[in-house]
Amino acid sequence: MWFPRLSAIYAINKLALHAKYDTLKNHFPNLSFDATTLNYTPNSVSRPHTDAKNLSFGICAVCPFGTFDHEKSAHFVLTQLRTVIELPAGDTFYIPSATIQHWSCPLYEPEKESRYCAIFYSAGSNFRWVANGFKKQDDSKSTVKERNEGGTRRWKDAWKLYRTLEEFTAPSSSSPA
Repeated sequence: MWFPRLSAIYAINKLALHAKYDTLKNHFPNLSFDATTLNYTPNSVSRPHTDAKNLSFGICAVCPFGTFDHEKSAHFVLTQLRTVIELPAGDTFYIPSATIQHWSCPLYEPEKESRYCAIFYSAGSNFRWVANGFKKQDDSKSTVKERNEGGTRRWKDAWKLYRTLEEFTAPSSSSPA
């Protein structure tokens, strides 16, 4: 698993929401994400954007599918990183979509190709709702100063949820010797 600690936070929040509101539909029970968008047009593209309503320190999963030449078509662009990614159909790419501007390029031969996309994400408001005891932030008893300080603390603590380079490169206990 690429993001075990972050995934755990997502899963706990999702469980809390579903426990409180039993009418919520859980279309993907094995995923920690709260929401899914299916871009189901044959030439699924996006303009440069950030997903400001997603969890600020969170990630989203981008899963393209269809028939297209990923070396010529439908590249995924990370603006601030000045990076263009060849993302083949069937691959999954994780991005902190609230903080990194991103977009997808059009198809090279739209009359011969198709590109669709499934995107999995979680709204930051869902996390605030649970953290505030299922009340709006304005209805909580905390002051603006306390909320701002809490936001700064959460932002700093959030980086601990990501794996370090050492964790990525360390041999796992399940890998062969």
